[in-house]
Amino acid sequence: MSSLALIDELNPGHDPHELAENAPGAMQLLLDLESGGALTPRALNLPQEIEYDSYESLGAFLGEFKSRVNFYLGDWLIFGEGAFSERWSQACEATGLAEQTLLRIMTVCRKVPPVRRNYRLSWSVHAAVQSLTAHGQKSWLKRAEEHGWGYAELAKAMRAARTEERPPMFDGEPGEPNTDLLLEAAKALVSHAEIAGENVICRREDYARLRAALGQEEE
Repeated sequence: MSSLALIDELNPGHDPHELAENAPGAMQLLLDLESGGALTPRALNLPQEIEYDSYESLGAFLGEFKSRVNFYLGDWLIFGEGAFSERWSQACEATGLAEQTLLRIMTVCRKVPPVRRNYRLSWSVHAAVQSLTAHGQKSWLKRAEEHGWGYAELAKAMRAARTEERPPMFDGEPGEPNTDLLLEAAKALVSHAEIAGENVICRREDYARLRAALGQEEE
């Protein structure tokens, strides 16, 4: 999941603003550019004569929307699954996004509901805490805000904390299962796993714990 760090890191101390501040002018500019052929699905060609205020307003709008879009999409998916169950798949296809992408976004939004989200932190930071308890999510999101952590810094701090708190994984002979740890390792793997179409994605750490409990050497 480390690729999440590339998605949407925010500047420390980021203070979101209302979309309405820049939306009218920005949207009109985008519509005008599209009608003139300067805006395509994969390119934005701004006119040389654009005024700075319009240029800044457009950047503010695009940046703010980018920081929100995965949260909006995930909540949209969760709502539609319940409200339009029979036609939900059709709506998902209309997004043009791969099923695995939608499921990952939906999973994060389901596991980290609006009441626990921190509007000063990025999507990827919330994704990093999705497997934690409600208390754990609140605690680590608070720390991330206080320290100005992005995904990479938060993930590093969480790994360090787990290493300090984790009991020895296996102290028997190779090939000899540790029944005391096996059930615990299996529960952790199942609770953190994500369904992705016909596949199941598990954390490497949980996989390693299960192998250790089974007495198998690390790969």
